[in-house]
Amino acid sequence: MAHYEIFLLPLLMIADYYLTLIGASLYKQSYGNYFVLDNYELNPMWQSSVGKSEKFDFRHLFMSIVFTIVFMSFDYYNIINEKILQVLLGYYIVLYSLINAGHLENIFIFKYTNTHPSLLKGKVFINYEMSVKRSQYRVLSLFIPLSIIAFYTKSYFAWGGALSTIGAWLTHSSWIKWYRQNSAGVDKVVDKYD
Repeated sequence: MAHYEIFLLPLLMIADYYLTLIGASLYKQSYGNYFVLDNYELNPMWQSSVGKSEKFDFRHLFMSIVFTIVFMSFDYYNIINEKILQVLLGYYIVLYSLINAGHLENIFIFKYTNTHPSLLKGKVFINYEMSVKRSQYRVLSLFIPLSIIAFYTKSYFAWGGALSTIGAWLTHSSWIKWYRQNSAGVDKVVDKYD
């Protein structure tokens, strides 16, 4: 096996879930009193598990294992071209690194807010679509620096990382479409707290 970085995938994917749980717990302690969200978890697939604070999610673990086996097979059996494998590895490793970096940002902000609650005043209600847009723009803003790195290093892995920002943008767009179809125009966050 030539690509041991494949083993970063399950670590990053599992970290994504557990950092989400940590962030959700910290959010409820203080920050959530000032910034009220429809749902802490943005991915509709995981909203139920995160909402219930489930310490173990079989679907998430299964997906992490399947991804790892698929990439190990690509590498070991030379199923796909080496350059394509590097792009795919860059795509998923950078994507999950960006996701985990976002979780860490939230955790640090929530911890700081919990120890300095006097820094926030008032209450802001943020519906799901706005939460997704914030995340979408944060990830997309990294396309330019990652593209510059890819261009100058001529690295297929780096190009995969740059493309992951576009993939994340499209995924976020599908979540917004899902939200609009399922919310029927009702602003849940305001209705919930009126």
